[in-house]
Amino acid sequence: MNPPFMTMDPKTTAFIAGLFEGDGYFGPVQFKLGLRDRDIVEYVAELLNTKIRTITPKNESHQVLYETSLGRNNERDDLYIDVYDWLGARRRMQVRETLWQYPESLFVFNEPVRIELSQLPQIGEMPSEYTPSPEEWAYFSGYFLAEGSIGFDSRTQQQYDRPSLIISSTDQDVIAFCAKLLSTPYRELNRRTEKGKKVFIINLANFEKLQWTLKNILPFVSLSQRHREKVEKALEEMEKRLDARSHSSIQKSIRLNLQKELDMFEPKGAPNVDWEELASIFQEHSFVYFVETPGVYGVAKSVRLRLTSEDLQIVEKVAKVFGNKVKTIKETKKTKKLIYETQIEKKKYVFWILKNVGPFLNGQAQMKVEEALHFFQSPDLLKSREYENRSPGKDDEKGENPDVK
Repeated sequence: MNPPFMTMDPKTTAFIAGLFEGDGYFGPVQFKLGLRDRDIVEYVAELLNTKIRTITPKNESHQVLYETSLGRNNERDDLYIDVYDWLGARRRMQVRETLWQYPESLFVFNEPVRIELSQLPQIGEMPSEYTPSPEEWAYFSGYFLAEGSIGFDSRTQQQYDRPSLIISSTDQDVIAFCAKLLSTPYRELNRRTEKGKKVFIINLANFEKLQWTLKNILPFVSLSQRHREKVEKALEEMEKRLDARSHSSIQKSIRLNLQKELDMFEPKGAPNVDWEELASIFQEHSFVYFVETPGVYGVAKSVRLRLTSEDLQIVEKVAKVFGNKVKTIKETKKTKKLIYETQIEKKKYVFWILKNVGPFLNGQAQMKVEEALHFFQSPDLLKSREYENRSPGKDDEKGENPDVK
């Protein structure tokens, strides 16, 4: 009875060709496939009608491998011929060396070999937009199971991790073919293997291309539980990102309303401030501070006004404008004089003071005020701690604005 691979459909042929390209051994005596994913090896063993053996590593830090091999000459040769036109140059050479006794005409197919470096993107070249066939997706899926991985970047402090698909090889032509399928460039790494071979890599992080790729390979990679879970997690993280984006228009509306409130704000019972005199004090002191703390929607930002001085009269004058108290914070080491401080963080008051004092400042002080006022016009306003507990889609949809403190 012939093994199942003798009657494989084109997609299955392409799939195992990609898998074998990455982790197969095309030997003259037998074909071997060894992986740490038992479920993948079981799938191949069923196709080849072969057995599986477990290889226990000598080094405890290494993982157990599962291997299957096909040594029946006629069936092995048929397998090599079936996958031949999907293979890269190195693998094709191995097959031809094994099948040396066959006539050259055996390797002349109706379709030319697919992986020919001269016809593929070169290092750093952006490939033309390309739509892979179902068979090409099957091939890439198999190769991904052998040589690929999915990573997650959680450094952005967003509500989601940023996934990326990474695939690397010493075979430039195979990587170039994958780059063509993904419509994304590849590059050469600065390092080489222990044998001195160059290493080529694709790092696919573009949102649209990555999502498109993951959805197309999921049906094929699902036979591996480990890879399926990684792909599904990546798709889930991307859905979180889409969900966050869907709230952007709501957040923009909230921000515009907040900015309108800030522009119109005038504190009740506000003191009669001599803004030019206040500016002269600010001109001689550091008084604008930007504060960042981890928040629900990333880094929570705020602007704080703070004046510190040994001159109690100056600090009291500023504290009156701030509507805040004066604190004694420390004494100087040399003169033993007390140092006083007053500060304010409430956004409405900070904005009100800055917009009035700004015209009387110059130099570095003026630049600091302009930077702070820009903050009140930016999306970062919604990342401040006063607003981070609000979830868009609830009160925001009713047109209610958070209180600008």
